[in-house]
Amino acid sequence: MRKLIVNADDYGLSNSVNKAILNLLESERISSTTVLANYASSHALQQLLPFKNQAGIHLNLVEGKPICDPDLLPSITENGCFIGSKKMLKRLILHRINPAEVAMEVRAQIIKVKEAGFPITHADSHQHTHTFPLLSSIIAEELSRFSIQYIRYSKPDNRDSARMKMLFGLQLFFSSTQKKFKRPSALLSDFSIPNFNPQLLEKKLKKYPGVVELMCHPSVENDRSYLNKKRDYEFLQSDDWLNILKTSNRSLIPFNF
Repeated sequence: MRKLIVNADDYGLSNSVNKAILNLLESERISSTTVLANYASSHALQQLLPFKNQAGIHLNLVEGKPICDPDLLPSITENGCFIGSKKMLKRLILHRINPAEVAMEVRAQIIKVKEAGFPITHADSHQHTHTFPLLSSIIAEELSRFSIQYIRYSKPDNRDSARMKMLFGLQLFFSSTQKKFKRPSALLSDFSIPNFNPQLLEKKLKKYPGVVELMCHPSVENDRSYLNKKRDYEFLQSDDWLNILKTSNRSLIPFNF
């Protein structure tokens, strides 16, 4: 039987997201999650502790407030919050990002999750910023510092949108910094498109060899995101999902392959 990692991103973002992820972990419909450290409360982290060996970190340098004092991060924050992915890319191109600030915040996020009792099995990032120029090498160095061996292979199979095409290109140019990490052989992004097609997902799961990761963003309620998070949650709770796993001959595993 071939292996599949189903990782729920954004744990800590909201009560609705946290509830969905905890339910899916408990019912074994997903196999891992990644913690959004700058959003996750101490209570949310405590609730996740029973699944600590299935929890990684969802590094975030583009949304919300940083863990570090924003005054110490002037190149990546404005008005106390991160500057966003578009402005981040622009500043990276113009060489206006201070690497020391990035390293400081990445380190603070990792330390927060570790001090809450999590070994941190793997890492990915909010809006795939671990593939951005400069950021990729800094993040790789900090992950190695904390002996985090597994990372998301952010080369999505779906390249229909401009965003996915950009991610594909970034992965081609900056994958060299991630070669020392263990990664699944493919990343399936079917839940990230408006017209989710279960039959197409099943076909892909049958097609791809080796260990594959399917990323998802479940929530018991939708928010302002372009993602249909409630749809993801309801599908993963359904018998249709169990049937797809069975017919594609896949078993769920966390990031310890």
